[in-house]
Amino acid sequence: MPELQPHERFLMAVVLKMAANEFGNHGCNDFNLSRYMSPEQGREFMRQYHKWNGDPEEWNPEEYDGQCMDYAVMGFMAHKIYPEQDVSPFLPD
Repeated sequence: MPELQPHERFLMAVVLKMAANEFGNHGCNDFNLSRYMSPEQGREFMRQYHKWNGDPEEWNPEEYDGQCMDYAVMGFMAHKIYPEQDVSPFLPD
């Protein structure tokens, strides 16, 4: 598979962040991480998410049930795809 160019990663991050903002306005949207990754991978993903989100104290691996919010996955993945900068200033109004 061809590697994504920096401008393509940026575009993907912008689109994901736009979707995250839109989905976040829909209310509570559970996303079943356990459908796509092992429990160990899911716990590590959520640990990293909470660290990135600035609330590592909220993460309790004992309470992990394989669920999270869809907008959280999109926002965090936008950051992971394009960690060079926050894409929020580039979102449409």
